Amino acid sequence: SLAHLSQRLLAAREAIALSSLAAGFVSSTATIASSGLAVREGRAGARLMAGAGLLSCVATLLQMAVIAAALQPAWLAWLWLPTLVGATLALGLGLWLVQGALAGANAGANAGAPAPVDGAQAQRMFSLRNAAVVAGVLTLVQVGVHGLGRWLGPVAESAGTLLAALFDLHAALAAIFVQGTPPASGAPDRLVWTLALALLVHAASKSAVAWASGGRDYARWLVPMLWLHTLPAVALILWTPVRAG
Repeated sequence: SLAHLSQRLLAAREAIALSSLAAGFVSSTATIASSGLAVREGRAGARLMAGAGLLSCVATLLQMAVIAAALQPAWLAWLWLPTLVGATLALGLGLWLVQGALAGANAGANAGAPAPVDGAQAQRMFSLRNAAVVAGVLTLVQVGVHGLGRWLGPVAESAGTLLAALFDLHAALAAIFVQGTPPASGAPDRLVWTLALALLVHAASKSAVAWASGGRDYARWLVPMLWLHTLPAVALILWTPVRAG
């Protein structure tokens, strides 16, 4: 019945959303890679897993604010609006991808196609344990890069931070926040620019991971959405100091 179908869609959507958000707090990049592998191995559809990957990016932005609050609360004045806008866009676009994929899968099942996705299947589409393993490897790589930057001096530190953002954005952000506070007014300074560039570098890294792990169809759904929520957040980070002046 229509009511039963609606309940199944809602249950599956909630399962995927919660699983993706939880995995994103471990590592959004690892979640995107795990979701891509599910597509490549034929365990899930490209649009559905792109939605899951995008929903994990909500955690990325929320963690940015949490790290700022813990290390340098002055950054919150500059980051609350970019965080809110970016996370809201990632959440809305991710749910749109998931909802459309689930509706299509269930419609196909009613017409004789393979069985639709339910909540239990959705929770098995990617593994939190696998995401944790990948996150651990990425963190070790980042520690090495950050240590090299510290050894070579302050000029190399910014370059090292951006390189680290390829692997682990939050460790890179922590390295930025501990260096100081954002400007009280005026144009963006070196730290603000490094923060904005780190987000862009990380989005580019996730785009490459999406293509490599899940192939063209997966990347076609995910990559544009990655940039649709990242670019407004970056623009607001660069605009906020100017507005404050």
